Amino acid sequence: KAPGVDPARWEKNWQWFEHGESLYAVYAIDPHRVLKVDGGRCEWAHETPCPWPWAGGERRGGATPVLVGDEFWCFFHDSVPSAPGKMQYRVGLYTFDAAPPFAIRRAVPGPVLTADATTNGGPGGNYSDVIFPRGAVRLGDEWVLASGVHDRWTELRRLSHADLDRRLVRLAQS
Repeated sequence: KAPGVDPARWEKNWQWFEHGESLYAVYAIDPHRVLKVDGGRCEWAHETPCPWPWAGGERRGGATPVLVGDEFWCFFHDSVPSAPGKMQYRVGLYTFDAAPPFAIRRAVPGPVLTADATTNGGPGGNYSDVIFPRGAVRLGDEWVLASGVHDRWTELRRLSHADLDRRLVRLAQS
């Protein structure tokens, strides 16, 4: 558990990465809160502002950050109301510095992917229209994003690295 966090709170969105010989986890995106993990112990290591506005739900975890040059690329999810009584999950992307304090550097201003409601079984479908990023791998000029879909199956999506890189906006450092 993260220090000072209610032990009854669900802790399922941490995004694990390593720097040097240490293990870290992105705990939250806004603000960007990073834990240092040592065996069964963890401590707050860094907290930096989240300098980009997001039109949508709370930005939450997803795929493990991937080191590209001197920054980590991090695919995350949010959810927004869609049809009455339903939520629609979306995938976003931001990058953060590869070295402490792991400040957010760039972000795509809006969703990269949105759940497709037409594949959710119609009116009797799942409680929400879901796409949830679980793994990201860069293969040459593409990203392969493994995502849970409607909490029922997994899909692999190929995304152009160059296209994503063009969509990333450099953020003012606070």
